[in-house]
Amino acid sequence: MAWTIATSGALVGDVDSLTSTPAEQRAAFAAWAEYLGARVAPERVGSDGVAHLYAQFSWQGDRVRGAIRAAVYPALDEGGV
Repeated sequence: MAWTIATSGALVGDVDSLTSTPAEQRAAFAAWAEYLGARVAPERVGSDGVAHLYAQFSWQGDRVRGAIRAAVYPALDEGGV
């Protein structure tokens, strides 16, 4: 998970898609969403097969707010396609 602070001041967590499998990405997203008590939006899948996951959270009222997101690409087959 890579965390950044947006120009709005919101905390944004992006699930690592370079070194994690699709299953690991989904597990990381779910674990952080649960830990933060985030409101998870319905999954969206684009025409390219990429699943977009998004959840919003806030702590201490609205003092800390942010989002978790993930772009889960379909697994590559053994031929690299």
